[in-house]
Amino acid sequence: MTSMSGRNASVDIAKMVAAIFVIGVHTRAFSDISELSSFIFCDIICRTAVPFFAVCTGFFLTKKLLKDNISSWIPVKSAAFKTLLLYVNWSFFYLLLLLFIWNKAGILTTSSFINWFKSFLIGESYFHLWYLSQTFWALLLFFPIIKLLNIKMQIVLAILLWAFGVYADIYYDLIGAGSSIINLYNRFGAVTCSIGRLLPLLLAGSILARVPSLPLRNSWLMTALSFAILIMEVYIIRSVGGTHFKYEFFSLPLSFFLFNSIRQTPINCSFDSKYLAQASLYVYVLHPAILYILQSIGVHSSFMLFVLGVLITMSVAFPIVYGRVRKQKRTFA
Repeated sequence: MTSMSGRNASVDIAKMVAAIFVIGVHTRAFSDISELSSFIFCDIICRTAVPFFAVCTGFFLTKKLLKDNISSWIPVKSAAFKTLLLYVNWSFFYLLLLLFIWNKAGILTTSSFINWFKSFLIGESYFHLWYLSQTFWALLLFFPIIKLLNIKMQIVLAILLWAFGVYADIYYDLIGAGSSIINLYNRFGAVTCSIGRLLPLLLAGSILARVPSLPLRNSWLMTALSFAILIMEVYIIRSVGGTHFKYEFFSLPLSFFLFNSIRQTPINCSFDSKYLAQASLYVYVLHPAILYILQSIGVHSSFMLFVLGVLITMSVAFPIVYGRVRKQKRTFA
């Protein structure tokens, strides 16, 4: 279960797989081969990626906090600052791409800059960066909740917040009740939406770090059961005319049991798996730029976009990680 550096290799490998799944969602992989295959792969299987990332963050952050009996919020403050810095840096990176797009489309105007800045402030500067901004805002609430509430209250709160977020994202379009609350919830982008999406996932990871581990076999059985129920939930949503498939109600228990299963699954690596974990971040943040370039040169097949997007993004991500590691070694030599 460990790599050369003592890290959990199973989790590090799963992080890279999750980053690849995100590319699958954004390319609608297999849609030009079979719409049903694309739906199953992109809207069910690949949608496990982001919840897995968030549960992972909550778990390992809580492990750090437990070393001081959750008395100091320095690890959370550090994680929040790093996440905010990532969001700001990559927002301006993608602003450069947007400048090119706006100029090409003839809309390089003051209005475009103003609209981008508004989106930047609410955490939506570029379509995939919502995860970083929501994580930042969720982390600000994360520490006081796990410090002040007991485990049972945290479980109840996580379920209630997740249920509300799922209703706002998916079921509101089908039911239509509570428009004023949902409009308020969506008005400030990542600032408010983090409460019903990233925060309960972080809490799920935190809870997992403090309760006795479910035996591996039982954990995988619960993962399979959660996944089967999730498929039924998605099927029902689709059958009644639903068109939004993001994170359904059973995505929460699935991500909880899936992470617990993966972290306990023994995988021995002959290499340092931290490179995979670090590269997975660059795969996540860089892939939209790679996909835009591929589409610009005429690659429009969803399957080819997915395959080439994965291969090229990974071939860019690993050298970046390797270069950063070498630089750090020279700095501390």
